[in-house]
Amino acid sequence: MVKVSVLLCTYRWGGLDVSLAGLSDQTFRNFEVILCDPHYDARKDAVEEYNKKFNVPLVHVRPFRDNMPLDSGSKHRNSAICYAEGELCIFLCDYAFVRPDWIQRHWNIHEKYDGYSGVGPHRYRSHPAIKEVWEKEPITIFKEEFRAEMIDSFPILEIGQDTKLTMPALGIAGSYFHMKNESIRTETLMALNGCDEGFDVDGGHCYSDMDLGLRSEMAGNPFWLDPENIAEIVQVRDFYPTLLRKRSTDDDFKYFESRQQLYPTQLAAPNDFSMRETREKMLWQKKRS
Repeated sequence: MVKVSVLLCTYRWGGLDVSLAGLSDQTFRNFEVILCDPHYDARKDAVEEYNKKFNVPLVHVRPFRDNMPLDSGSKHRNSAICYAEGELCIFLCDYAFVRPDWIQRHWNIHEKYDGYSGVGPHRYRSHPAIKEVWEKEPITIFKEEFRAEMIDSFPILEIGQDTKLTMPALGIAGSYFHMKNESIRTETLMALNGCDEGFDVDGGHCYSDMDLGLRSEMAGNPFWLDPENIAEIVQVRDFYPTLLRKRSTDDDFKYFESRQQLYPTQLAAPNDFSMRETREKMLWQKKRS
């Protein structure tokens, strides 16, 4: 039985050289990676061929919950959750490199601290030179394909860093849940009915991560910070366009506030589907394929 499912959702081209370089070298071996990818049809063959040199236990899927070209972060994550077999899910940002003990450290918290799951900080680094034409590049958009030994040579950005980088190891509030380097028990995700897709209406995005973290905490799955378990994100936001968002950040926050008013009596996301029933169906299909 798979113990850990890494949930790697991306709408961006490239980045898989960064992700697979770290995930291929994990000391913890009982895991799978759910790559949820709206570009699945265009790059499935390229991804399968590229992964032959890494042999990451990769499950490459297209999101079946989707609102593209609008921002669909919650729907994509719910798609990934429904394919996850592990008892622990770890959310990982795209373009993120992780060290060899990354999964093991998350698992150690899951085992050591009753009811808790692990949270790690993320750190933004500058990206290397970009190809002149990078759109629709399936694996890498960099002129030189990323290798693990490169990561420490990429300068750390001066602004916008995760506050968790300077915090000690301790229990931490669900509001620090950013879906970039955080784990949560799969059974908790079922009880919460996954991510709240109300944040995806009109291409919303902000605060859906904090919402999931707070609901998890109230549902009996709090978090323990491991400040040394850093996800190194090669930041490409300076040129890579975001998905369409018709709703403002202020409106996202108003929705977040409206949901908070229903805590803790209504912790399950008001989605138009049952996460538990949908996951059972998708796992059945996954095992047959």
